[in-house]
Amino acid sequence: MVWRTRGWFLENHLIRYLGLGLIGVLGLLLMSLDSISWRSVSDIIRGGGMRRVGNLTQNLVSSSLERGESIVYSASYGLISAGWARAYIDPDAVSVQGHPCYHIRMEIKTIGALRFLYKVDHVWATYYDTVLFIPHRFYRFMEENSYKKYEVNYFHQQGGRVEVAYLGGPDTTQVLRRHNYPLSQPVQDALSASYYLRTMDTHSLKQGDSFILPIFEEDSTYSVNIRYLGRELVKTIWGPYTRTLVFSPIMPKNRLLVGPNPLKIWVSESDPRAIVKVKMDTFLGALDIKMTEYEKH
Repeated sequence: MVWRTRGWFLENHLIRYLGLGLIGVLGLLLMSLDSISWRSVSDIIRGGGMRRVGNLTQNLVSSSLERGESIVYSASYGLISAGWARAYIDPDAVSVQGHPCYHIRMEIKTIGALRFLYKVDHVWATYYDTVLFIPHRFYRFMEENSYKKYEVNYFHQQGGRVEVAYLGGPDTTQVLRRHNYPLSQPVQDALSASYYLRTMDTHSLKQGDSFILPIFEEDSTYSVNIRYLGRELVKTIWGPYTRTLVFSPIMPKNRLLVGPNPLKIWVSESDPRAIVKVKMDTFLGALDIKMTEYEKH
């Protein structure tokens, strides 16, 4: 397994995310980068779903996720439209390795003038366990101008490994090579991590609390240290005074982000417990990502 420095990982991904505009929705949880040790899946099952994460004990609940849910986000730098994303939970029940799962899919595109300069078309998807709240499979098909990347991650969480299939195109039968990477603890993928926030029981959260998530990305496991900043009323599609919970990854010093909490995420406090807003303060200005549509089919 490759272990990279905090600065390399942060700057590599933020440069890409700033270019894409919308990738911040997916990548906001991939910023603090130390390996951590979690209990095994069997320990989680015996513990009734209670996990100690950082200095918190979180009870995971699924009521905030519903099959058939569709959420649209838009991203902008000031008055300049940057991108668009749609997250969708398949209405049909699916099973992976005998586990009932949500099939969650996100499409991401740059739009407007940014698309002319930097054309992006992404499809990311995760098969997210409805009981354990961990992924069993993850795939992403990425096209950015001439750069293309297609891969599938097959998680064997109890077996302590992930098999990554590198593809020649969006057809999953076009496997160029496979590689197995060890897992020392249950992990999230880049998409499921944001849904993990939605499934947390946050009643016991206190301002200033923090917790850690392990995330597998590319060929390594990283940790994400997230601080809870408190509650805030914000304007959303549901009204001018939506109660939200505000989180911020604890960031190492870098040359791209500015301010004490340069990356913040707002999650609605009541069901459907959706991510309604993300803000990234950079030396180029603020990138704002907002929910513009919410539907259930």
